[in-house]
Amino acid sequence: MTVSYTNKLSTTRLSGLARVLFLWKASVYKAIWKETILFMILFYTVGTLFKFLDEPYQKHFKLIIAHFHAGSTLIPVTFVLGFFIDKVAKRWWDIYKKVLWPDRLMLKIACMVEGENEESQMIRRTLARYINLSSVLVLRDISIRVKMRFPSLHHLVIAGLMTEEEMEEFKHVTKTHKLVYMSFLPIQWSVNLAYKARKAEYIKTDQLLKHVVKEIVDVKDQLNLISCYDWVNLPLVYTQVVTIAVYSFFFTYLISGQVVEIELGNGNKETITSMIPLFSLIDFLFYMGLLKVAQAMINPFGADDDDFELNYIIDRNVQVSYLIVDTCRGKLPVVTTDCTTTFDSKDLDSLKDKFVPSASLIEQEMQRIVVEPPEERPWTPLSFFRSSSLLSNGSVFGRHSNGWNSSSTFRRRFRSENSFQLYGSQRPRRKRKFKNRHLSLG
Repeated sequence: MTVSYTNKLSTTRLSGLARVLFLWKASVYKAIWKETILFMILFYTVGTLFKFLDEPYQKHFKLIIAHFHAGSTLIPVTFVLGFFIDKVAKRWWDIYKKVLWPDRLMLKIACMVEGENEESQMIRRTLARYINLSSVLVLRDISIRVKMRFPSLHHLVIAGLMTEEEMEEFKHVTKTHKLVYMSFLPIQWSVNLAYKARKAEYIKTDQLLKHVVKEIVDVKDQLNLISCYDWVNLPLVYTQVVTIAVYSFFFTYLISGQVVEIELGNGNKETITSMIPLFSLIDFLFYMGLLKVAQAMINPFGADDDDFELNYIIDRNVQVSYLIVDTCRGKLPVVTTDCTTTFDSKDLDSLKDKFVPSASLIEQEMQRIVVEPPEERPWTPLSFFRSSSLLSNGSVFGRHSNGWNSSSTFRRRFRSENSFQLYGSQRPRRKRKFKNRHLSLG
């Protein structure tokens, strides 16, 4: 059963973190406690053998320890395990998104299959039952828990998802076509029943029939994808490589973690025998915990604590389907005037957390800035610049006039006391028009 713990992390307080760390169900401690005990037993066994060896053999053993210590750093456990976890987690969530929730289809059946008599009611209920039956037929073949609940087709008859006649028909078709996976057969029955409802005018138009059939086919495709996820797994070689890498790393640590050398300076070293492998246990918790997480997420239809609770999903889907197409169909509370016209929120938290556009904050900041208007000066006519000899001959720009009217090209407007702006300084020159001249050679 999936374990929910987000209610304990509603705040970032230390107490909430402590409550999460000490949970046992679906925890890392429950997943690796057996491997941890085995690792400690092997570690102390190797350490005991090392202590009882003679001095010459201890020297040889220290050389072996140094060799294992150098080799343990060559195993890329972090890279391989991290990449594997990423792929497994993405696949795990994709599988969950393919789990069937028939609410959308049931709402369309309740709306498009009309009629208030007993026949129309049985058509709607039978369509809902066929959809859920097809889902259970798929899930009982890929989930251990669902298989234990419905070990045979007779248990589906007892649960009310299948009739005796339907069971015999299903067995007959299965025996006749042994190579075909017959989970789609209830889907075929539901399509035929929808066509029958159209002929009986319970579905008014062909367009409505098309919508119903399309939704039924979408359910079939969704169940087919779940079957494919169970059929096509991650490559076995990839899983084996990751598992061998993790276990090989800790096997080398059983030898390399027995003796710790400390640099004392001047080339001197001191050898310390590790009594409690604290850092080894921390590494073991990280790497073995991640490996166990990946192994649990490879098959989310298993019996682990964090696997999908498919039995609950089946019960929920059956009840919701019958509620939509039968019990709650056509029922509507009395339509009255609502009270939202006089509703005025007095909640201080709502007013404090209201939406404020980002640009409005900039406007508020700009309103706080005091803008001083520029000093007004008397306007100077343009004839003043036309009479200027500097502008007339163009020497203000360090060049001589080239014959075009400078006073019409440069216009000035005073902006402040010591600055003015030029207009038309980059205005393109007018093209000169030349008359065609013919040279005659005499």
